[in-house]
Amino acid sequence: MDMGRLVPPSRLLSGSSQLLLLMLMLGTVARVANGCQISGVQVSARSETTITVTWTEVGVDATSYVLQLYDRSTFTNSPFTIYGSASNFTFTGLVPNRYYSIYITVNCIGTRYVSSTVYDSTCE
Repeated sequence: MDMGRLVPPSRLLSGSSQLLLLMLMLGTVARVANGCQISGVQVSARSETTITVTWTEVGVDATSYVLQLYDRSTFTNSPFTIYGSASNFTFTGLVPNRYYSIYITVNCIGTRYVSSTVYDSTCE
């Protein structure tokens, strides 16, 4: 995955509304034989120091979700693992006006990390 792409300034919203930016960077969602996939990913809430991501729960085949927060300013990656069923996660301790990429991957029974979705967002 190309984590070096930046959003051109022309795609950003003006003023404080710039924080509302949410764009899908990869348009395809990987599919496997058992149908394990992530869909419906969106940023459902943001504040100065948090971003909450929601998605459609995969179901009984999902054994864990791995969420990675990539800080575009410091080029650091912070992985978080959720075991079992889940449909949301809140990243905390973020820096205001910093640009982040969010990667969500699901581990399903009989497969290993088969589906990944990438979104970019900023904190307010």
